[in-house]
Amino acid sequence: MLKLSSTSEGLQSGFNDPHTEQILMQDFEKSMQTLLEALKFSPNNLLLKKHVAEMLLQAGQAEKAIQFFKEILAEHDDWYSPTTW
Repeated sequence: MLKLSSTSEGLQSGFNDPHTEQILMQDFEKSMQTLLEALKFSPNNLLLKKHVAEMLLQAGQAEKAIQFFKEILAEHDDWYSPTTW
C-alpha cells in the first residue's frame, strides 16, 4: 500500500491534529489505490496518469510523480496540444 511520510507538506499544511492527518493519509491512500486500479484498465489514459502524477506531487512524493510525468512525455509527444486534453 502507498504510504505518505508524516512530513508531507501537501497533507500537513493547516492541520496540527494527528487524527485529522491520519484521516487525510487514509483518504489519499484509498484514492490513489483506486486511480492506480483504473490505470490497469485504461493504461493509455493521459488525463488519469496526469491526475495521479499531480496527486503524488502534492503529497510530497516527487520521485513517484516524476515517473508518471516521464511516462506521459514518452507516450504522448503531443501532450502540450490543446486537443490532447
